[in-house]
Amino acid sequence: MSYSINVTTLGGYLDTRAVCARFGISAALLRLWERRYGWPMPMRTVKGQRRFSPAEVAILSDVLALVRAGTPVGTVLRGGQPQLPAADSVLPGGSELAAAALAALEQPTTAEGRALRMRVVTALRLRDVGSALACCHEALHRCRSNEQTFAVWAPVEILLHAWEENGRPLIHADRLREVLEHACQHAA
Repeated sequence: MSYSINVTTLGGYLDTRAVCARFGISAALLRLWERRYGWPMPMRTVKGQRRFSPAEVAILSDVLALVRAGTPVGTVLRGGQPQLPAADSVLPGGSELAAAALAALEQPTTAEGRALRMRVVTALRLRDVGSALACCHEALHRCRSNEQTFAVWAPVEILLHAWEENGRPLIHADRLREVLEHACQHAA
């Protein structure tokens, strides 16, 4: 199942050409990684063109840094999502409780679900509520079951709470909670 978006409403999203120009890589490389490793899985326009969120671009930067430093791409992209070192260090205040809670969550069973969850987590770690909201909305359309959709959404409350506990609540966090609560009521 493919989900298309209207990119005119998504500020800050980059097309493949812009991403490739930024990092000095080819579109063929991104397509190869998507096909071989299941990542990246950017949103698609109605015409099927890839659009990368600011959070995805940030992850791609980290992935490329590891690969260029000599880490095999298969090691970095193991399991359909980037295996980035010290990911918990970007949690608010290095929150050990939030890191433990995230680690305890059951992973989505599909590569697409895992990629969407990674995008949600990364967006919230970067304080990008708009991208997190777009990923949660995308999960409604791309995940084939409510169970998979909820597995994508699971980290949201943990990360929102971690930022609040750190004294730095995210702007529009209430809107994200409201949208997810509404979606959960309709899915049940």
